[in-house]
This record gives sequence, C-alpha cells and structure tokens, in this order.
Amino acid sequence: MLLLTGLTAGGFLQYRTQSHEQGWFEISAKIRAAEFLGWVGLTIFLGLAVYVWFFQTDRVLSWLTTPKYGPKWVRWLALPLVVLLLSVYPILMFGETSQYVLIDWTRQAIFVWLVVMVSAALAVWRGKSWAAMLPCAASILAVGYHLATYLPGISNYPFALGWSETTRYYVASTFFDHRIYGIDLPMVFRDFTRYLMQAVPFLVKDSPLWVHRLWQAALRFGSTYFAGYLLAKRYQIKGAKWVALFTMWAGLFFFQGPVFYNLMVNVLLVIWLVKADRFWRTLAAVAGISVWAGLSRINWIPMPGLMAATFYLLEQPITGKDIKAVTRYLWKPAAWVVVGTLVGLGVQQGYAMISGNPEEIYYASFTSYLLWDRLMPNPSYRLGILPHVLLLSAPLLVFVGMALAGWRKRWQWIRPLGLTVIAGGLFAGGLVVSVKIGGGTNLHNMDVFLVILMLIAAEIFFGRAVDHQGSKLEIKMPAWLQAVVFAAPIFFVISFSGGTIPKRDMEAAQQDLNFLQEIIDRETADGGEVLFISQRHLITFGMIENVDLVHSHEKLLLQEMVMSQNAEYLKDFRLELIGQRYSLIIHDPLPQVFKNVDKAPYAAENNVVFSELSPWFACSYREFTRVLQGNLVIFMPADVVTCEVVEE
Repeated sequence: MLLLTGLTAGGFLQYRTQSHEQGWFEISAKIRAAEFLGWVGLTIFLGLAVYVWFFQTDRVLSWLTTPKYGPKWVRWLALPLVVLLLSVYPILMFGETSQYVLIDWTRQAIFVWLVVMVSAALAVWRGKSWAAMLPCAASILAVGYHLATYLPGISNYPFALGWSETTRYYVASTFFDHRIYGIDLPMVFRDFTRYLMQAVPFLVKDSPLWVHRLWQAALRFGSTYFAGYLLAKRYQIKGAKWVALFTMWAGLFFFQGPVFYNLMVNVLLVIWLVKADRFWRTLAAVAGISVWAGLSRINWIPMPGLMAATFYLLEQPITGKDIKAVTRYLWKPAAWVVVGTLVGLGVQQGYAMISGNPEEIYYASFTSYLLWDRLMPNPSYRLGILPHVLLLSAPLLVFVGMALAGWRKRWQWIRPLGLTVIAGGLFAGGLVVSVKIGGGTNLHNMDVFLVILMLIAAEIFFGRAVDHQGSKLEIKMPAWLQAVVFAAPIFFVISFSGGTIPKRDMEAAQQDLNFLQEIIDRETADGGEVLFISQRHLITFGMIENVDLVHSHEKLLLQEMVMSQNAEYLKDFRLELIGQRYSLIIHDPLPQVFKNVDKAPYAAENNVVFSELSPWFACSYREFTRVLQGNLVIFMPADVVTCEVVEE
C-alpha cells in the first residue's frame, strides 16, 4: 500500500507538472477534470492506505493469502480481463495518449497499477493468492510490452523506418548477389553472422519487405528468451511456472544491453555444449563456437572460452594450496580461453583476407575517436554508460559480492580472483568499446559484461558452485534483494521506447517512388550510374527498377570509414565525387553546421561528417530535390566543380 501510494503520488505529480508546463491545463477541460479526479483519488487512496496500515492489516493479509472468489464462472471471466489488461500499457505508450504518460514516474505508476490488476485477475482465475500471482503478472506485462515494441515496425512501408533499418536487409541480400543483382559482390564487411541470420527470408524468392521485418523482430525477441529457457533447463528448475518465470526474467535481462541475436548464439551454444568437468568436449565446443564469435564481433572472440572458464571456476574444486595445485587447476580454463581466442582471431583474419573487401576497412574500429564524455550523462545518452550499467548490474553485483564474501573460508582465493578478473576485464573492455564514436548511446557494447555477470549470479543462485571439497555451496538471497533483482530488468523494459506511432502515408510514399523512378530512368537512359547510399533496399526488393547496383559506398560502410577517418577509402570516394562519376546520388541530408557537443545529441558524429564529407559533396554535386518529406536527398553533378584536387 505504501509503495503504491508513493508511486501513484510521484506519477500523478509528475503528470501534473508536465500538464502545467506544456499549457495543457489552461486549454483543456479534460485535463483539468483529470487533475481534479487525480487529487481526489490520491487523497482517498492515501486515507485507505493509512486505514489498512493501522486498523485492517490482518484482514487484508488474510484476504490476499487465502482468497475466496466465488463460483467458477467468475473465475473464467478473469481470463479475458487479463488479455484485455495486457493490451492497455502498449496502447497508452504508443497511442495518442503517449505524450501525456511517457515521463518516467507516470509510466511506471501506470505499469505498477496494471500489475496489481492483472495479479488480482490471475488470482481469481487460478484460485491462488494475490501475492503468488504478483511476479507472474509483472513478468507477463513486461514481456508483452517488449513484444509490442516490435509490432509497429512490421509493415510493408517501402522506405526505411530508421536510420539503418533497411540497409541491414540490403547487406543480408548480398549472400544472394547473383540471383538478385546478377553480379558477384564482396562478402559483408562486418557482422557476418548477423547478416547470415537475416538472410534467411531471401531463401524464399521475392519475399516481401514485411517478411524480413517480421523475421528480424522474431530474432530480436526470441533469442534472449530461448537462452533463458536453456538456462532453466541447465539448472533443472522444477515446475512449469518457475521455468516460465526464469525464462521471462532472463530474456528481459539480456535485452537490457541489448545482446544482439547473432551474439546470443554464442551464449546458447555454450549453455548447450559446455561441460566444466569434461575438458576435451569443452575444448572442442569452445573452438567451434569461437568460429562463430570470430565472424561476429571482435569483443566477443574470447567470450566462449571465458564463459567456459566461468563455469569451471564455480563448479570445479581445487585440490591443494601450493603453486603446483593452482597451476594444475588453472591450465584447463586457460587452455579454453587461449584456444578459443586464437581460433576466433584466426577466423576473423582469414575472413578479412578472402572477403574481397579492402583489408584496411577491418581495422577502422581501432582508429575511431573515443568520446570519453559518454561514460557520464550527456546529450546523446541521458543516463550515461557508466551510471546506467552500474544501476542495472548493482543488484546482481550485491548478490555475487555477498556470496563471495560469505564463502571466503570455503574456497581458495584463486577462484573468486579468477571470476573477478574475468568480469572486471570485460567491464573495462566494454567501457572502452562503448565510447567509440558512433556508439555510446545504449549498453549494447556492455553485453559481454552483462552476460558474464548474469551467468555467475545464476550459477550461484541455483547451487552450482562448490567448495574446495566438492560440496555444494549455498547462499540464500534476502527477500528484499530478490525483489530488486527480479524488478530491475522489468523496469528497464517498461521504461524503454514509446511515443505515438507515426502514420505512414503509403500513397505519398508510392508517389515518391514513382518520382524517383522517373528521374532514374531519365539519367540511366544515357548510360549514367546511380549511387544509392541510402535506401538501397529499394533495388533489392524491386521497388526501383532498371538501375544497376553500385555496391561501393554502402551507407554503414561509408559512415564507419568517415568516423574512423580512413584516409585511403575517403580519398577514393572524394576522387569519384570530383570526377562526378555518378549521374545521381541518393543519400540522407548531410550536416550543414557544426553542433555543440555539450548541448546537441550526436554532435560529435555530426561534426565529423560535416568536416570530412559535406564539403566534398558541396563542391562537386548539387542538391536537385528532396523526397520523403525532405528526408531523402537526390544529388546531381554540379555545373562547376570547385573542389581542391585530391592527390593520387
């Protein structure tokens, strides 16, 4: 009651403050009526909370734990009510009402009240206590909202729904280059495994764009929960309810990064194949999984070996205390890490050599700017990387710290030290990768740390850790900490996303496509080349016809090369611009001014593009027109080239 009172008061007062600041209160009778009812409801609820606290505690607790809900037909009315309530939160967050409720305390108060109502409905339906249904209700609501965040993106709208959304589909299409484009293209320049998974719908010839969007949503949503399910099986959780609860919690936890679906494959395979007490099986598994890691991302290359080592340090005892005993103990996990890392690096290097791409593009990440200010709150990331990752990981860190401290006399120092080195190294490495320019706006580069922390905590919680004699180590998580651990990823996901879904005008989009097709037909009739930097998927899915694909300077690659200031690549592109190789260039609007990095989001990225790319377009091409409500520019060669000559 006190928690509900506090959240209700916080949410209502934040809503009230916003309505007055935005001027809604003065111009809307509905807003004024809502505020009046809010004051009345808050006063009544506060009085009820005080009354229950001082006078009716025993009766309320008795009703919550031993409910009497009447005849069975009443129970079955509760099931459709649950379904109805599950839709309320997404509708509020994505509907016309979103502008009023998206602020933090307001949306969280709404969610908690929905949890209360769904808990009550589930209790009636199942004939269980309200308290027993509380975690089920919170999990189902959070997972339902998580799923709902993907639904607006599943459409056949022809243009991109985000900065790089459809570019991903183009890159995936290059696995079928001969069938789709009739030419031989280089292999994808990075994230090979991601695009390999995204290429699956291309197995069906002429699969429409909405199918690819649906498949990507399924991968994003399903991979984390499948990992949670495999973990539940690994830990032999009993009872369908508890398996479902842990699966939902784990899926929400992995989403906090988020851990991308191609990277989740590493986690899935380790959970499935690695056995800490079987050296050769684990060595073979780590080597095989590291092939996938090497084709994914460089910071994931050591992860198969490190995850296997984490299981080993927790599940296998050490016999003896001298240096020889420590050496005998450590050589197995060390072998897994070394072999896995070498395999991953070898695969990555070999891929770079055979991919058909310029070798220098694979080292762009090492020459990019590092924006250390993004560790702390900044215009591009309100919470900042460091405070946010500490906030999300604090509950599990407290639990793991309690366990390590409580067991200090029952296992040797090398095991907790090893776990600390693994987690600490991944934490530090994740911070460095996160501050690379172009990133630092969420926690996806802290994914390796979040995964290893979750695995350590789960191993301890489910009794997989052993002492120096091989006996199971047990520690009970305090109830308050269980509640915090459980609630943390739920509150993360329900605070994520939102806003009125934009109304996409299909008729206007088709008119833009027709206009673009006319211009392209006119220019290509004389043999001109057309470079799609943005919206290249229009060629992939046949929405733009009669144009030969120019593979060079794909959007993601161009952005990466600009951010890393790859001199060789940029020189070649500038020479093409000066020589006016292309009759048309289709690209996003380019930056026109420098931005203040202390005030404007993504100012650093804007400024690099403004200095490294915008001037070369300005001196060699002109902006012919714009389509897509001004969000897509058609460039044509300028009458006079005013660029300085780029030295060969």
